[in-house]
Amino acid sequence: DVMKLQPENALAINNVAWLMAEARKPGALEMALRADKLLVNRPVIMDTVAYAHSRAGQPGKAAEVLRQALAIEPDNASLRLNLAKALADSGNKSAAKEQLKEVLKLGSSFARIEEARELMRTL
Repeated sequence: DVMKLQPENALAINNVAWLMAEARKPGALEMALRADKLLVNRPVIMDTVAYAHSRAGQPGKAAEVLRQALAIEPDNASLRLNLAKALADSGNKSAAKEQLKEVLKLGSSFARIEEARELMRTL
């Protein structure tokens, strides 16, 4: 409904892109890139672009986008965990472990800590 009323609402476009990527719907990456063009250098949108790349079988590209997002928000643990996932998916396990070590330092203060621990166990 928001997109009907505000077709250039980047956050609404971003949310739809994430849902499309989650469901592996065609056009998710294009939708995410559209949001990224409307709000450039916003880590929340860059994260969705990376997720769409990952779901499209492009984990290396996802890692590249997530590195750019982390340069903007270096303390964002969710971005760091997502980067670790993309690195692992692209076969770069040592780099993934390095990212996870930083996330794991946060302990239970990080809501996704169990996800990070599980990923570390698989590497």
